[in-house]
Amino acid sequence: MDTEFIKNPFRIVGGAYKGWSTGPDNILALTYSHNDDNGTVYAAECVLNHAESEDKDGSAFKLIASDYSWMPCVCAKNEPFAEIGAFKPFEGEAYLRTAETEDQPDFKWYIVNSGLYKVSLTVNGNAEYKLSADYVPSLTVMTGDKEIECKSEKGEESVIFNITFEANDSYALRLSGALDADGYGWFLVPALAADEPSTLENSDTSLPAKFKTEWCTLDKARQTVDSGKYTLKADLSDWNNPTVQVESSITTGIAHIESDATEPVEFYTVQGVKVDHALTPGIYIVRSGNNVSKKVIK
Repeated sequence: MDTEFIKNPFRIVGGAYKGWSTGPDNILALTYSHNDDNGTVYAAECVLNHAESEDKDGSAFKLIASDYSWMPCVCAKNEPFAEIGAFKPFEGEAYLRTAETEDQPDFKWYIVNSGLYKVSLTVNGNAEYKLSADYVPSLTVMTGDKEIECKSEKGEESVIFNITFEANDSYALRLSGALDADGYGWFLVPALAADEPSTLENSDTSLPAKFKTEWCTLDKARQTVDSGKYTLKADLSDWNNPTVQVESSITTGIAHIESDATEPVEFYTVQGVKVDHALTPGIYIVRSGNNVSKKVIK
């Protein structure tokens, strides 16, 4: 096979990818991985996105095989919008499209579930192409100079992560491999409601269950906490609606709440709903004027 052909990456194009850089020049690309008995393999881990739209093109992609040119491109073979889903490893035939003709249709791959996928393209000596994709979420706790990989339990339609870790003032929850050259990566960050306090003290608390996946820097993803031991459980079964619970080993009742003398004390659930009734055991966001904290009632 031609050496230059092997060196050139296959770039993912279309509405299905978002916020990912890999390969030369920070281009979203499947780069040369290795040769095996099936041919030359190009691979990458990338986030592929399902858009809530009737327009399937917004959730579909194909591959271009040269620098920023739409031809040639690699398309799905004999199957328009071949479906790639989170919990079923995908493998399908592809072909190299070289012209806009009826016998070379522009078929794309369609993302059913958003998430972090390992995508591989295999090309053999007979110019036969196969594309595979597998949902491969990972979760790493970053605290201080440590990176702790979380263990996962993957079911037929679920991926759950569990870990107990020591935090030193702060931590971040990274969803992918190494950060890119600009310090960006995929993280889990709190997704606070519009009317929920945006600045929280995380002492004596567990963090809110409302999180989102975001392409951002480590500094933005970092959560400030008291140093100590924490237990994490994260459900990444739905990439766009993750559920996260981080609990401190320290639990207290509310003995004293700092407040502005002229401001009332207000209690909210971790979902941002104001509590007007008597407090039951649980975790609450407490706001008094400009003072905001989170407390555990037992």
